[in-house]
Amino acid sequence: RIGRGDLAGAAAALAQFDHAPPTPAGESEHPVTEQHLDGRLLHCELALAQGHARDAATCAVALRELVESQPAPALFRPVALSAELLAGRAEAAQGHAAQAVRHFAEAAALAAPFGQDSLFLAEALAGEAKAREAAGDTALAGPLAARAEAIARAQGARWPLPGL
Repeated sequence: RIGRGDLAGAAAALAQFDHAPPTPAGESEHPVTEQHLDGRLLHCELALAQGHARDAATCAVALRELVESQPAPALFRPVALSAELLAGRAEAAQGHAAQAVRHFAEAAALAAPFGQDSLFLAEALAGEAKAREAAGDTALAGPLAARAEAIARAQGARWPLPGL
């Protein structure tokens, strides 16, 4: 719903999610479940979509810290990656180019296990390129953008990638 611009519908769906019964005990050996983390990520995304970039950045960083505090954080790598991408977008929306670069670079590192041709990596590189350009670092921005575009086109994705 967020992607379609239905922010009120997304907020209502998240409110229902927040009141859903908890995951049965024993279903996961981890203190939090992927469902819980995904719900937190959606709250962060909704904050950014509603124009609350500062709250979205804070939310995404807290989510990444929660993932890293888990006994096996690698199991939740997609959530950590999504949180870093969101933190980068939120920092960029606030005009904090240096912080955005840091988050997008971290997202690129998290994307490595998904392969050098993954759309996760393309999104991270494209975000880092835009943030570096905003910071005045055009020497690195150009090659990063070119690599992101090459990955996206090889995967048949639209360019530029939506959301960046």
